[in-house]
Amino acid sequence: MYKFIETWDLWHYFNNASTFVQTGKIHTEYPLASMIPISIPRLFTDVFSTYMLLYYALMLVCVLGTSYLIHKKRRHPWLYILIVALLLPLSFGVFDLFVGLFFFLSIFYINRNVLAGAIFYLFSISMKMYPLVILPTLLSPNLKRSTILAYITAGVIGLGILFSDSNFVSFHKDRTAQPESFYMNVLYLKGERPEVIYSHNAIALKDVHVPLYFTIGLLTLGVIRGMLEPSLFRKMYYPIMGFILANGVFSPQYLLWVAPFLPFAKKRIQILFMSATLLTTLYLGYYTQTVHFELPYYKFLFMRNALLFITLFL
Repeated sequence: MYKFIETWDLWHYFNNASTFVQTGKIHTEYPLASMIPISIPRLFTDVFSTYMLLYYALMLVCVLGTSYLIHKKRRHPWLYILIVALLLPLSFGVFDLFVGLFFFLSIFYINRNVLAGAIFYLFSISMKMYPLVILPTLLSPNLKRSTILAYITAGVIGLGILFSDSNFVSFHKDRTAQPESFYMNVLYLKGERPEVIYSHNAIALKDVHVPLYFTIGLLTLGVIRGMLEPSLFRKMYYPIMGFILANGVFSPQYLLWVAPFLPFAKKRIQILFMSATLLTTLYLGYYTQTVHFELPYYKFLFMRNALLFITLFL
């Protein structure tokens, strides 16, 4: 099953990139800007095996670039690199590392070059929605009003770009929760075992939607906890983790969203997050059994999400 996870996304990317390069048309559930990392390797080859190698090379550049930026902020990037390595080959088979680099650049430049930072922020939102959740945490006396306004403007424009994409909106509006979600952990504790189906290009739960109060509650928890943290790079962890846990979809590569900020996190969070990453690698090896709630495999997933939830209070 891990082999399926390793190559399916890349095969999906390859087909979509081929259509885009040959016809200029887009038929994908991903936001429009995501076609940039997906299409770059396709410009150089029409052979899938070569495309895969070029895509891996592009992701390696993203890892090296992010590691360099972490080092520039006087932190050792080994934790970030270790997370990427533990999630291999999955981490190189998706475009989340690409988004993570541009989002990290947006925070890196926030006090150096506001225009560059806001552009990077807009670009990252145009590929993934999660960077939007950090906006409330930027309402800080440590940042200039012009900086806050620039990032809010970029956020609004980015949100507009996302919701103007009919393919993206239509795909996600009816998407149900997944067995890997934190909400499913809650249902599991209540003794519920929803039917597992294949829907929206992923394993999902039939007719299970995350309640609005659950989503708002976890998002609010993450944002408030982030606002209480004075360190700019450290505070990024909390709203993003709140977003991940609030989401009905929790693909394992979502851990890469917070990975660049882990070197700045508290030691207790680093320990729990690394433990959660190890548990992720364990259940990925038994993915089919895990998403069908077979024991002990589902316990790995359950403990992973529980550890990540605890980090919101540290």
